[in-house]
This record gives sequence, C-alpha cells and structure tokens, in this order.
Amino acid sequence: MVQQLKINGVTHKTLKLKNLINPELNRIPREYRVKRMADHFEWLLFGTLTVMKIPGKNLYWIVDGGHRSTAVILVYGGTRDENGKEIEVPCVVLPPNTDLCEYFNKLNTNCKEVSPLDRFRAGFLAGKTPETTIYQILASVGVTMVFERKGGRAALGQTKCAPRWLELYETCGRSKFEELVEMMLEVWGRPDQDTIEPTALRGDFVAGLNFYMKRTTYSISKMGKELKKTEARSEDIKFWAEKNFPPVSGWGRIEAYALQLDKLIGGYKPKTKKGN
Repeated sequence: MVQQLKINGVTHKTLKLKNLINPELNRIPREYRVKRMADHFEWLLFGTLTVMKIPGKNLYWIVDGGHRSTAVILVYGGTRDENGKEIEVPCVVLPPNTDLCEYFNKLNTNCKEVSPLDRFRAGFLAGKTPETTIYQILASVGVTMVFERKGGRAALGQTKCAPRWLELYETCGRSKFEELVEMMLEVWGRPDQDTIEPTALRGDFVAGLNFYMKRTTYSISKMGKELKKTEARSEDIKFWAEKNFPPVSGWGRIEAYALQLDKLIGGYKPKTKKGN
C-alpha cells in the first residue's frame, strides 16, 4: 500500500520498485559502483530516491538514485523480496512542472553545467516540445535517438547527436524539419533497411546540413531533386556517403559539409566577410 506524506510542501511516498524506471537521466550507472553497493547493501543506508511521475501512467522516472535502485534489484534478483512480496522504497516525488535540468544543476553542485545532451534528454523524458517532436519525426523514418556520451559510430538506424538535431529543428521549424527528414530518407535511405544511412546521421553531417539550410536559396523539394541526380541513389549508398562526406577535423568541419552539399546540388550562399 502506497503511503504518502507531505512535509514542507514536498511529497514523500513509498513506491513499488517495479513502477520506477531508471532512464539514466542524470548519469549512466556504473557497473562497478552498483556491484559495490550490492555487496555491502543495507536498507539503513538506502536513503530516499528522487522521482518524477510519468504523465498518464502509474510509473515514475528515477531522477536521483539509479545506482541504489539497481543495486536492490541485483541483491534480490528482481523487484520482489525473499518472501515474494513487492519491494517498496521511500521516494521524494518532484512536482510535474519541475525543470529537470535546473534541478540537476542544483543537485550536482560539484559537477559542470548540464550538457546540451542531458538537457535534451531531460526535456524529452518530461514530454516537452520540441524534444519529443524531434524524436517522433526521426522515429517515423526508422531512426532512433540514442542518449549516450560514448564515442564511436552509432548502430544502423540510430543517431547520437540530439543537440545537433535540435539546432536543425530550430533553423527549419516543425513543418520544414519534417519535410527535410523525409527527404533524407528518400535520398540517403538504405535500400536494404527502412532507415537512413548512418553517415547522414552523424553529428558533423547534421551540423553541416543545418549550416547549409541557414543559407540555401533552394526549397527542400529542389534539394531532393538535385541530390537524386547525383550518385546518392547508387546501390552502395554507404560508399557514396563516406566518399562525399568523410569525417572532417578542425573548426571548419561544419561549413565543409555545407560547401560539399553546394558542390553536389548548388543553392548555397557562402558567408561574406561582412557577414551578408
């Protein structure tokens, strides 16, 4: 049975562990830390989790305490105790309108400012726009947004550069962004998979595309038609993309992709010395 108490305007509840979801919102749980907690687990030291209710569901995001909740699952082998009873844990429930990014800044006083990736992820998990809109539009063309800081290329059908997509969205607006993503699927779609070629989902490429969109004289429809005239629709789309858009190092990498797009299709107005 859920017990609830309000102290100084803050809601305290005991919640079933199975209803708590760890979205790795604040930081990615480290296995060694979880194992160490499990090896020396004591309920007396468990403390209180900080959670936020998921709108319309009897579920809660774990905002702070992901390591501890994972350690409990490791100790008991699930969300039930040794007697088969559902495990309940003490929680502080944040108001639904809490700005999670601002909360993290206050919570992690010794950490650096919240990164653009964490800010995007917090907005998405809180159900905010445009984060959820961007996620859904990409999902409609078979692309999954992955929220992780690990380096290396993303797997087929995944993209790791959420902040870059947000910048592109802000440049285009919803309608134009949706049209652009659909064009990307038409031009850079993998013939064997219903998704976009990974090279076109890299952060540097998306940033270059944004740079191009800010200064192009072409409509998205015109861009798509011109790109289709190139080798972009050849059988080996991966080879074509990597040949035309190889990783570029240095500060000029973003405009380098914009200039390459202009080389392929035209319509780009380079920035002059006066900024016009």
